[in-house]
Parts: sequence; structure tokens; C-alpha cells
Amino acid sequence: MDDVFTHGWAYGSQGDKLKGKKLGIAMSIGDKKENYLPTGSVSFTVDEVIAPFKASDEDINQSAKDYIKYIFQYK
Repeated sequence: MDDVFTHGWAYGSQGDKLKGKKLGIAMSIGDKKENYLPTGSVSFTVDEVIAPFKASDEDINQSAKDYIKYIFQYK
């Protein structure tokens, strides 16, 4: 994503390549559980890493349904 979201292409005075586009994000940790401890290589728990993305269970359930619907409309 860092290569795609660059100044002058994705944003900035001439960065209009993503204008009008939608973006969906799905997260996957993809590492060993023990790395997500204060003493692990990541130094944070999974809960700490994803804190900015947390919502209520009701919000998460609705978001999951909406995301599945969004994905399958392009299938």
C-alpha cells in the first residue's frame, strides 16, 4: 500500500488516481501469538494494535454483513 498511496499519484495537487474509488480493508495478523505480547517482537497485544479499529459487537456484526455484500457485488 505504501507504494500505491504516494504523493503525486494518490494524493497531492496532482494525485487524483484514486478519486471516486472505494477502498475496503481486511486485517490479518499472520504472525505467532507469542509475538503479540509486551515481551514479544511486536511489543503490543493484538487488542492494542487494533484499538483504533474497534467497535461494538453490534457494529462489527453489521460491518461484516455489509463487507460481504460489498465483496460479492463484484464477483
